[in-house]
Amino acid sequence: MTLGRFARRWIVLLGWVLGGGLVPAVARGADAAPAPRETKTADAEKEARGLFAQGQIHYSLGEYRQAIAQFRRAYELTSAPGLLFNIAQAHRLDGDCKQALEVYRHFVRLAPESPYRGEADAQIAALMPRCGLAPVALRAGVEEAKSADQVPVLLRSPEAEIAVTPAPRWTTRRRTSATLLAGGVGVGLAAGIVYWWNNGRFDDWRTEDQRLAAAMAGTPTNVWLAAQQRNDSLLQSVQRVDKIDLALAGLSLAAVLASAVTLVIFDR
Repeated sequence: MTLGRFARRWIVLLGWVLGGGLVPAVARGADAAPAPRETKTADAEKEARGLFAQGQIHYSLGEYRQAIAQFRRAYELTSAPGLLFNIAQAHRLDGDCKQALEVYRHFVRLAPESPYRGEADAQIAALMPRCGLAPVALRAGVEEAKSADQVPVLLRSPEAEIAVTPAPRWTTRRRTSATLLAGGVGVGLAAGIVYWWNNGRFDDWRTEDQRLAAAMAGTPTNVWLAAQQRNDSLLQSVQRVDKIDLALAGLSLAAVLASAVTLVIFDR
């Protein structure tokens, strides 16, 4: 069975790919250069620490707008929620009630367990009437807002507080590669099952063909012809399924190769 042999070769080739044929290429890609995300993260952290220090200086001098700009840039690099508290403090002391209220709320939402949560809640409650909004009740255990000169800046130590958000383990590139690989393996398994099932049908056809050839002389012509037609139909069906199986094997191999290409070549 020519198509069956071709399907078997495709499946063997797929097994070689899944079993390690692509491992050296992936390893070479991994060893060729350090991950660019790690370098970007280190540079972002270094820049954020410098911005934080500049913001602290401006804040201490009462230059709140300049402090806001520095803290904001540091937050864009790190996404550290504590910087939002700093930004809100600076907005409040600069007289921007609504902006301070909005940033305090973002801080509470992103860092509900922060030790400065109570201070943020108190400031929100104090700012609501000043912004022309209905006042809100303080949570149990939360003190009234402190005066401006008593309220500290949250991030006193950039080494302790600024934490750059690490690059996600499952990037879009890796998720795409994993999806392609899983799809390729699934289709390959399906092709193997179809091949095993269809090969059994081919064995049934061959057995029946041999039986009909031996019984041709002693069987009525019309009975023999009907049996031969049924067996020929079975062979045609086997050949059609072989073509489908070959297409499945090719699709599986293409998906696995695309997975490797996505992982090794594309950065995102």
